[in-house]
Amino acid sequence: MKNNKRSPVVSLVTALALIISLCLGIMIADTAKAQSASDSSAKPKSTALALYTRDVTKLARQGKLATGKGHEAAVQRVIQIFSRPQQNTPVLIGEDGSDPTAGGGIPNAADISVSDRRSFSGVYGYAAWTPNWRWRVDAGLRVNFTAEKRDTFILDFESGATDGGSDSRHKTRPSGSVGVVFTAWKKDNDNVRVFGGYRDTYKPAAVDFGLDTATAILEPETGRSFEVGVRSALDDGRVELELGVFQMKLTNILIPETSPGGTAGLINGGEQKLEGVELEARGRFFDGLWGRFQWSYNDAKFEDFMEDFGAGPQQLKGNRLEMSANHMGALGVIWAPKSGFTAHGEVRYTGSRYLNRRNTALAPSFTSYSAGIGWHQKNWAVRLDGENLSDVRDPVSESELGDGQYYRLPARQIWVSFNWLF
Repeated sequence: MKNNKRSPVVSLVTALALIISLCLGIMIADTAKAQSASDSSAKPKSTALALYTRDVTKLARQGKLATGKGHEAAVQRVIQIFSRPQQNTPVLIGEDGSDPTAGGGIPNAADISVSDRRSFSGVYGYAAWTPNWRWRVDAGLRVNFTAEKRDTFILDFESGATDGGSDSRHKTRPSGSVGVVFTAWKKDNDNVRVFGGYRDTYKPAAVDFGLDTATAILEPETGRSFEVGVRSALDDGRVELELGVFQMKLTNILIPETSPGGTAGLINGGEQKLEGVELEARGRFFDGLWGRFQWSYNDAKFEDFMEDFGAGPQQLKGNRLEMSANHMGALGVIWAPKSGFTAHGEVRYTGSRYLNRRNTALAPSFTSYSAGIGWHQKNWAVRLDGENLSDVRDPVSESELGDGQYYRLPARQIWVSFNWLF
């Protein structure tokens, strides 16, 4: 009798050829799409980055940027500052003492000293109570002890004038959380549970070491949140469902402030409220085949929040938080038997979101895809995976380097991996 079963090597080669063909097909489709767009007389669709930002690389090639000749030292200094792994507040000072950033509040020649000493301690306790099979209560309590002393000193070498002062704060504040789970129904591996929780958090404000820093110690940032929902396991545990609603309120949030002299600093600026709904479903269709669906609606807005954008303080209450999408979702399938061929694919959706706090620049929604295949045995596995196969490059988070700068979704990535267990 003839054996038609293929060897693992043949199957692996076939699988690798399949994914390589798929990737080549995607690239050929993208090339054809780009060629078609270039041949068309229609106006190309503008992206959010094209609408609200400038392509400085393109401007440089066109000779429309000011030359950097004669400023090599300043450019190298800026690169050095921005390359550091910690937060900075850079200010450019000319060789003659002039300040291109208009930092008029800082003397041309001065001795500036900032000393900030903090001590943290606390007591933490946790308890869990299960009076019967239906109820479970978890609670944690922490008492925070914070002591901080801050000294600032500025000596203007030209006038001999000095400025500065001292501030201290000792604060004792409790924080904690409590959660409750009620089992409404249970049969073998199936159940329906209702849950709820409340959390109170507390964090001392970050230290401001800016050149024009104030003596006063900033107020601590606080947050209060709650969530309620229901989760269930059905069909002998093969299907899991969870639906929850949440709300979080943050107060005394730190925001950047520019002094009258033009130097950046930090202040306690306002409040934010985040609330929404989350739905998640996970299921095992049969042994080795899994599926997952996730969707969330998020309403993240400013409450009492003042910020100066150059024309005086502006109230942002009611505006959406920057880079916060209302709708987000994902759908994925995984084929993972105990051995042999494996595969997975996922689609992720991110809704429209504003690029700035004034809500004047709206970025459209986008969808990204990922997939992979592989072969695994008892002690080895080989995989071929791809991320962002559609190669969308939409802005996804705000850069810490300055206002109006963003990180884009990483470009398409494809890699091969091999694991061997000894």
